[in-house]
Amino acid sequence: MSNSVQRRHDTGASDFTFVVHDCETGRDGLPTTTEIFGFFGPAGSEDDDDFVTTASLVVPVGSPIARMAYQVSRQDRLIQRAAARLSRAARCCRCVTAECAALDESHLVEALEHALAGGCP
Repeated sequence: MSNSVQRRHDTGASDFTFVVHDCETGRDGLPTTTEIFGFFGPAGSEDDDDFVTTASLVVPVGSPIARMAYQVSRQDRLIQRAAARLSRAARCCRCVTAECAALDESHLVEALEHALAGGCP
């Protein structure tokens, strides 16, 4: 197993950063899409090899997924619930590639739903 895959499964020992931002503007100058992703890694590190990134979702501004992501991003406890869900899934994943299936788009959405539903961290 490579080091990057091993780190991917060691997400529980890392800080989680959740990113939600509007991007890509239309002709009117207003944002048209929202990008959503997260990453696990040691606080203050600048080495890309130290980070494990979830899939990135790009959805229409104001869509239900964008609204859920913004709602989670406003409360640390919700971010931590989502992170715990993703971390638990990554630790159980047996993937052997650089991309962990447990951190894909569907698992990211599931983690947002879990956080908002008030599930146990």
